[in-house]
Amino acid sequence: MLITHQWFCSFQKKCIDASTVEGNSGRESDMCRLVNTAEQLQFCVVPTDGNGNCMFLALAEQLEIHGPESAQQVRHDIIAYLKEHPEIVEHVDFTVEGNKSFDEYVTNMSKEGTWGDGIVLETAVKLY
Repeated sequence: MLITHQWFCSFQKKCIDASTVEGNSGRESDMCRLVNTAEQLQFCVVPTDGNGNCMFLALAEQLEIHGPESAQQVRHDIIAYLKEHPEIVEHVDFTVEGNKSFDEYVTNMSKEGTWGDGIVLETAVKLY
């Protein structure tokens, strides 16, 4: 099981805050504590590149979809499902995120390297 980004950021903040306490060796020990805590909770910390595909890679990992194109396959499947079910996002104002329309959002999100967002997660929940 992967640790969520929100949990990781919260934990990382706690570790950074704790590193200011005298006797704490700082960021190197922060990562060790993160990994140790994850192992105690039976989680696994999986490093990913910050290349815009990390959400799709994390979803692929959790769904046990493996292979060199796993993130791309998950992205493709989510976007295809979203195109088939546009009602998922009927409440979304796409102009807030810099897109002009649903079609422009789908086109942009289809491109490798485009960071996943809440719409992607909502769609993945409904798809998988």
